[in-house]
Amino acid sequence: MGQYVQAAMMVANMIQSSQQTKSQQADAMAKQRADIQQRQYQLQIQEREKRARLKRAEATQRSQFGAQGLGSNSGSATALLAGLHKETEQSIADMHGLNNMRTSHLLEQSARNKRTNLLEQRNNLFRKGMGTMVNLLELK
Repeated sequence: MGQYVQAAMMVANMIQSSQQTKSQQADAMAKQRADIQQRQYQLQIQEREKRARLKRAEATQRSQFGAQGLGSNSGSATALLAGLHKETEQSIADMHGLNNMRTSHLLEQSARNKRTNLLEQRNNLFRKGMGTMVNLLELK
């Protein structure tokens, strides 16, 4: 009879271990989501700062053109301002691309870890279950 109690305790331990693994996975996913949200927020801040710097640079250039007696609609002024705008947009696009690459890598790594954890969990449960069956068979 004591062996049956021992087997029941082993099954209860397996269930508890499985629940702990699920809880750890949920915690890891929540941390991952928080990290991604933080990166997105930082990206938004950087983008706003770059656009604000662009506006200040454009205003400075227009002011300098005016001081030189050139209109901001002249060919060279327009080309310079367009160049500043294009450079800023490219920089922002590069930031978004880098962020997307980092996020994709993080999600892929998480998926690999999840698959590995599920396989380990399944194998551990299988081994424990087989051990329990062997113990029960030895009782007879």
